[in-house]
Amino acid sequence: MVAIAYVKLSSTPTVWNLTLCNVNDEDTTWINFIDRFPLLEKLIIDGCSMMEYLHVSQQNLTNLVLYDCFVTREVRINSPKLKSLEYKGGFTFFEGIEALQELEFVELYLDPLKFRDYWYSWIRNLLESCAHSKHLSLICGIEELAELVSSSLPFYVALEHLLAISS
Repeated sequence: MVAIAYVKLSSTPTVWNLTLCNVNDEDTTWINFIDRFPLLEKLIIDGCSMMEYLHVSQQNLTNLVLYDCFVTREVRINSPKLKSLEYKGGFTFFEGIEALQELEFVELYLDPLKFRDYWYSWIRNLLESCAHSKHLSLICGIEELAELVSSSLPFYVALEHLLAISS
């Protein structure tokens, strides 16, 4: 792999918003980089691949956006102040969402072409993890999605707004 950028920061404590594009790394270099920002409130990762794990553990993070991310094993989120989660991508396991008591807004843009055979149970587990969020938007090109969401609704007591779009 060829490095195309070099970043030198003199004062990481003052960074509140961070956007990383095309994060393609097999080790934990980027996670260690993200951990250097103790006041980080908004993190956008636009395009990540070749990652086995993505662990985000920021105590002040309120907004997490993951676009076009392919993480082979799991995305673990340990950010107790997280209010908004936006995810656009394929199949990956999310850990820690159910413990995020401040989470209010969840937007999931799911690509059915990137799903595995057991997508139904994966989506159901993901919906159950987001049960305490107040606003859930699920955008996906699978017709069976409406049936899945309807059958899962008893789990979503706190949910005030649900948007499920399928093509």
